[in-house]
Amino acid sequence: MKYIILYGMCVIAQMLLFTGCEDKEQVSSYLALDKDEQSQSFTAAASTKEITLFSNLGVIADISPVEATAWCRFSLKSVTEAESVLIISVDENTVKKGRKAIITLTAPDYRNVKVNITQSGIILPIKLTEFEPHNGGKGDIVTLKGENFGDIAANLHVSFGNTVAEILSASDTELQVKVPKITNNQPCKISVKLDKMEEAYTDNFVYEKRWWIENLKVDVLPSAIAVDNTGKNILFLRRFPDDRIPAELGLYRLSETGEVSFLAGYDRVAGGYGFTSVVYDNVSKKFYAIAECGGTAIQLIVVDPANNWSTEVKAVEAGIDGYWGVGLTASKDGKLYTRQGWTNTVIEIDPSTWTAKTIGLVERHGNQEFSTALAVATGTNNLYVQIRSTSELAYIDVVTGEVTWLNTSVETGYWDGIFAEARFLRGEQMCSDDAGNIYIVDQDNHAIRMVNNTGVSTVIGGMVLALLMVLAKMQNYVLLQDYVWMLMGLCILETHGMLVLEKPSLSSLSDYKILKY
Repeated sequence: MKYIILYGMCVIAQMLLFTGCEDKEQVSSYLALDKDEQSQSFTAAASTKEITLFSNLGVIADISPVEATAWCRFSLKSVTEAESVLIISVDENTVKKGRKAIITLTAPDYRNVKVNITQSGIILPIKLTEFEPHNGGKGDIVTLKGENFGDIAANLHVSFGNTVAEILSASDTELQVKVPKITNNQPCKISVKLDKMEEAYTDNFVYEKRWWIENLKVDVLPSAIAVDNTGKNILFLRRFPDDRIPAELGLYRLSETGEVSFLAGYDRVAGGYGFTSVVYDNVSKKFYAIAECGGTAIQLIVVDPANNWSTEVKAVEAGIDGYWGVGLTASKDGKLYTRQGWTNTVIEIDPSTWTAKTIGLVERHGNQEFSTALAVATGTNNLYVQIRSTSELAYIDVVTGEVTWLNTSVETGYWDGIFAEARFLRGEQMCSDDAGNIYIVDQDNHAIRMVNNTGVSTVIGGMVLALLMVLAKMQNYVLLQDYVWMLMGLCILETHGMLVLEKPSLSSLSDYKILKY
């Protein structure tokens, strides 16, 4: 069925009248609907809707498929020269199956506009029978089986506990849904809601924690990252001076709205050479950044979010002359820990009094270069450190000063497993979760490695070569991307997962991202 609707004739006649007159401005042609009106949903009951059409052209309207003309009708009513009302009416649908139609509006020598029509079938009480699988993590697909779902996903709501899930496909007897991120990680009920009816499956769904990726893009050159207890405010460092002017180096804030602001530069620190680490202390509710510097004092920048993100320079006398600022971490009781770069002496700093004391010396093969990786395992007194050149991993008891070495080999490389077999390749920033697991940025292996009492495993990324090695060893390994580029830093969010700095390509020094797992 086709209708030809002519309106706006005054405008068109005016355009024809003045054709060829250079001093008159031509009126542009247009045919459009508001974007949110290009899809119209109807219940099973007979009803009518009106939507506004904007055009100054002669419009041809057509409906498809042909059988839709038996239950769907339309007409156009002119309101002004440039505006009309499209009236759409549907008959009552007396069966369970929904139905669809498309109204296409066209004009000669102009693009067309489509209006998608859907009408639900009659609603019968939903019945739930079974779902599979009974466990999974964020992004997994779960099949829900039952009766009287209908076949229009927009009419349905599926929830895992209190969290709404995305419906991928719908039929009268089966739904395909994607598991959402469940914050509490607890078993939950899956419920299906249709109109005013809601039913839940008897069996629980067992949620498995998974890592996910979310871009929080930053166009800078970051080297370390920290986040506050809300998970909304992020601080990061620009550390490397090779291709950057000194003024660009320093400490930056990424707000929850995505705005990047400069907080402090290395020139703020007397005798400093730049920042190496930044941490958030949940006791004082402040951020701390440590600088490379000489002398006997440790140079810190204190950032106070409660005081309009003010910064303050602190020099803490440690009594040891040497190269400071190799790594920084905060324990759960509010103590800060760092290492002296020349002798690998571990120092504890109390921000409440700004005093420092020596914990002990972490050394195995003489004076070897340590990475900036430091972290106190939650629930313990163990401060983890790593040698950059050999990737050897150790922890020192911050109460007794006793040192325990974990991986016995001095060979670098990539290998998961028990400590005797584990290999790393340039460990960098390190952190601990609430369970006491340690996470390390294994930079040159392009991976995040996890350390616990059983050994070492990969949780994010990994080189392609490493993947082949792991597969050969028949270990469980998940590659989240075809190739994860250089990982720079990470930090644990108390309730929001993990933030990881990633450099997606080697071609651009400004193309960094912050990923959320």
